[in-house]
Amino acid sequence: MAISSPNRSHAEFAAAFNAGDLDSLCDMYEAGAVLVPEPGAAPLHGIESVREALRAYLAVKSKLAIETVSAYENEGLALLRSSWKVTTTVEIRGTGVGVIRRQADGTWRYIIHDPFGGS
Repeated sequence: MAISSPNRSHAEFAAAFNAGDLDSLCDMYEAGAVLVPEPGAAPLHGIESVREALRAYLAVKSKLAIETVSAYENEGLALLRSSWKVTTTVEIRGTGVGVIRRQADGTWRYIIHDPFGGS
């Protein structure tokens, strides 16, 4: 399930995350995508590394809520900013940034995603 539009990106990501759907989450990333898995960590490169990071996030069994702060599109690229909240036994909040690219079929996928980079 790739992303249908920049303005729907965060809602679709949260829906897949909350459903525990690892395959749908991974389908939201290009094969060579970069993901920053946590603040200060080295970026992960490639879908297999992204898959392992997402698998670890899902293992916590938390709920994710994401609000789109902005989504700016230009020539097949979109810059996203978000405000998010993860709830488990505690609540964690953060702000993120990401870059998604329009695919040939009209869907969008992350090429760079830093869920902690909006601060």
